[in-house]
Amino acid sequence: MIFTMTFPQTICLITGSYPPLRCGVGDYASQLAAALAGRGEQVTVVTSPGSGQPSGPEAVLALTDRWGVFAMPRLLRRIQNLRPDIVHLQYPTNGYGYRLGPQALVMLCRLAGLRVITTSHEFIRARLLRRLSLIPLFLFSHALILTSDEERAAIIDAMPWLRKKIDRASFIIPVGTNIPQVPVQEGTGDIGKTVAFFGLFYPGRMIETVVETFREVARERPDVRFRFIGDVHPLHQDYFRSIRSFAEKELPADRIEWIMGKTPREVALALSSSSVCLLPYPDGATFRRTTLMAALSLGVPIVTSRSAVTPRLLVDGQNILFAADRDRMAAGIVRVLADSALAARLSAHARELSGLFSWDRIVEDHLQAYDALTRTGKGCNENSHRA
Repeated sequence: MIFTMTFPQTICLITGSYPPLRCGVGDYASQLAAALAGRGEQVTVVTSPGSGQPSGPEAVLALTDRWGVFAMPRLLRRIQNLRPDIVHLQYPTNGYGYRLGPQALVMLCRLAGLRVITTSHEFIRARLLRRLSLIPLFLFSHALILTSDEERAAIIDAMPWLRKKIDRASFIIPVGTNIPQVPVQEGTGDIGKTVAFFGLFYPGRMIETVVETFREVARERPDVRFRFIGDVHPLHQDYFRSIRSFAEKELPADRIEWIMGKTPREVALALSSSSVCLLPYPDGATFRRTTLMAALSLGVPIVTSRSAVTPRLLVDGQNILFAADRDRMAAGIVRVLADSALAARLSAHARELSGLFSWDRIVEDHLQAYDALTRTGKGCNENSHRA
């Protein structure tokens, strides 16, 4: 990584959601804002009402609860009053909904002479209409931040006419997690006999598969406990109740733990003391999954699913175990439980890999992107890539 000399800048970070509003991108934005402000940058977050107190020295301004196109000229004027060096948009967030205000805002900022950079978080998962809605952001932003090589490749494959822009003015900066690292000995629970799932509970997250996999493990290993760690999506309370009922029907009641709605440190303690973490994803494991990042950083052996967009840095049997279905996932968990050498190798290599996603590196890469944008007024001359 190349380090450049940067100077304090005034950054306007735009996100439709911000804690305590539930949104993965909003949570990431809050971590980024605090980390940048902690490095001496002047950060102002422009977001929707309902935000809590910031965790760092950044300022949080709930300037709009309307993200429609016609509300954007007024929001632009309020942003101009902040006199930012950089306007940085996070997209998408739950707060924007399906409105096109963010696209209009980027265009207006560009026309007003403001330097604009957009982070695109979910191109691969986006359906056709969402992908089409990203075109104004890609065209009118001076520079783009993409979260993985796979995201970059997917954009170029879908929109080859954007290759020149992507090559000239994009940065690959992975997301980070808000789950802190903790010493292993601080963890709680029966180390070596606890299998965990970690994530937000909502339909489509493959949690039914998790329960079914745990059931198969329980049949072979009557000494193992099963730990569900995470939180309930506010729109899917009924779904959580159904999943909990399903788990309590399929698994021994005295071997289930529910660790829900806890602080990041409490989550870290519960996760770090688990012997294996099962994390299947419908689109395969990728570096945009902060639950995966958290487990990697804590050195918990992971069993997960793979797809065509799973990063090559995830190596089966070295820093992760891949499994295609319930039975293979169960076999992988049992294998880790029975093989201490394998568990130790997965743990050590996972921690090593997670260094690529430390907040120090993420902040440094953002500062380089901002510096390139303010120096040229257009973006960078070549794609910035992190291996």
